[in-house]
Amino acid sequence: MSKISRRQFVQGLAAASVLPLATNRASAQAAWPNKPVKLIVPFPPGGGTDAFARPLGKVLTGQLGQTVLLDNRGGAGGTVGAEVALGELGHRAAAVKTLGLDAHKEA
Repeated sequence: MSKISRRQFVQGLAAASVLPLATNRASAQAAWPNKPVKLIVPFPPGGGTDAFARPLGKVLTGQLGQTVLLDNRGGAGGTVGAEVALGELGHRAAAVKTLGLDAHKEA
């Protein structure tokens, strides 16, 4: 029996907590999502997080009826991926202030 690390457990728990949000849609709202969904993975491809995200993307594709695209953004212990995710939501300035790292400046 293989042991699961604390990091893998927390990442799996975080990803699993998103599933109820993705599956419960209000019937009065317009169909969501109406375009492909981008799932940002804050670690490089080939690792445990990527191995978890790929099957999750397939499950979400089936449940949402929309393509789920994986975007691996590894670096700085997940900070780069978090900044990209916040930037996608229009909160890039908040990411720089909160995380204290501007990936675009330090590149």
